[in-house]
Amino acid sequence: MRVAAVRLRPPRSLRGRAARLPIADEVAGRQTFIDALLETIEVGIVSCDANGVFVVSNRAEREMFGFSAGIQGLVPDAITSRIDVFDHDGNKLGANDYPLMRALRGEDVTKLAVLAGPVGGPYRNIVVRGRQITNADGDVLGAVAALTDVTLEMIASRALVEEHRQLVEAQRVGQ
Repeated sequence: MRVAAVRLRPPRSLRGRAARLPIADEVAGRQTFIDALLETIEVGIVSCDANGVFVVSNRAEREMFGFSAGIQGLVPDAITSRIDVFDHDGNKLGANDYPLMRALRGEDVTKLAVLAGPVGGPYRNIVVRGRQITNADGDVLGAVAALTDVTLEMIASRALVEEHRQLVEAQRVGQ
């Protein structure tokens, strides 16, 4: 009895380019995509791991704080000499009170207004939204914060309020 040789072929779905790429190449490609995305958006993004070590810092965030390079691998205490962060009452925040660290602890960081920038300024009005990152089991993996620079909107709003005040004053004097 003669047995025919059978040639096994992978399913058609596995024969494409992705199947030929090693997993490391696929991961590198995804990372390149994510890096390009983060560097393109106009919202500052900063994240940390479960120990508070900065993992991601994009172009917009670096511009807000005057950094020429990212802060990946640093802890908040390592950058307190390089940035100032103030709450809405003008109180300078310590590293443990940075919005990202508050999010890491699981605190609600929703539309938190801060004044921040390089030490001594210039400062920007920033609205921060942050959250803790957990896995399916509830283990804390880190935190992420999105920083929106609203400085120009604040300047325009103040100018509008002043213009309204002047108009009301002019009407009062004219009567």
